[in-house]
Amino acid sequence: MKNQTILNKRWTFTNLKLKEYEKLYKKINLDSQDEIQYIFKDVEFSFKDFNKTITTNQRNKFIRLVEKWKKEGLLKGYFGYVIVSTIRKNIITNKELLQLLLWSVFLKERKKLEIHEKKLFTSICENFYNQGREELKTKKKSKWSITWNYIYSLLCIPYVKGSSWNNYIEAISLTNAQELQQQVMINLQQGKKLDIENTVFQNIIKKQKNRYICINGNKYSGALDSQISVIANKSYLKVAEDIKNKNQQVRFIAEMDDRTTKMCKGMLKVND
Repeated sequence: MKNQTILNKRWTFTNLKLKEYEKLYKKINLDSQDEIQYIFKDVEFSFKDFNKTITTNQRNKFIRLVEKWKKEGLLKGYFGYVIVSTIRKNIITNKELLQLLLWSVFLKERKKLEIHEKKLFTSICENFYNQGREELKTKKKSKWSITWNYIYSLLCIPYVKGSSWNNYIEAISLTNAQELQQQVMINLQQGKKLDIENTVFQNIIKKQKNRYICINGNKYSGALDSQISVIANKSYLKVAEDIKNKNQQVRFIAEMDDRTTKMCKGMLKVND
């Protein structure tokens, strides 16, 4: 079977699932944009007041909001640590409050995506595992081992930009908030209206989305695609581990394009 035929068969189901997930992500992200606009409407300070202390009423409102976040299960990890540290401070600035509010939006978005992301990872890993069972054509029954515990163990390994999946996602939520906050500062400095539907803000939202998942025709990229590529291939190879057949061999196939380095081209034997 030719390399391209094998690649098409291997990834057809995955690409379909990624397209479905991208549509879901866009819908959830629209809700996040609405919430961001509500935050923008409450920004009543000018650029020169960015580092000024929030009022007592704002502080009390923020404390009530933190209690709500606690019930929603948001006060975890680094965000939870920063919230506790901030509340203990005598002075909270407009800049600090704005960042925490924006940060919370992306964390709430993550909670909505988590269950769908789990289903995505599971369905793709199971599909790759089943492809492996079919292609090995062995009569020996393998023990079903593609459980969520197995998939989660793969997500804990630092595959994406040197970080585990959960750490990367937590970091990217803060990065997204900081990028929007920076643009808010620029708009206030220039005396411009804060509108999430403005082209500048929409470009930031688009960049954030593409960093996570980007589908352009038949090209797939982004952190999610990178993570799925790893755990899918691991699930495919898991079949050989489960049936414990030492005679089975693995052939690695790469798609040859203009990004393939000379060294990789020299190492690969193209059958097409």
